[in-house]
Amino acid sequence: MESHNINGGHCVRVDVQEMNEEGELRIRGYETLLGISTAVLSCIQVLRRIIREYAHGRA
Repeated sequence: MESHNINGGHCVRVDVQEMNEEGELRIRGYETLLGISTAVLSCIQVLRRIIREYAHGRA
């Protein structure tokens, strides 16, 4: 626990470990979002390829 004097001497307590855990959760969330986004884009590419092949087959 660290104490910082801010705003004319008012003491604000900061839990460094809590901030680190919050940062780790945020990073994990971004990594999860990136993984999901990549998977969704891959699915879209596959579906576009299937639709394109289906359209050419019917022409």
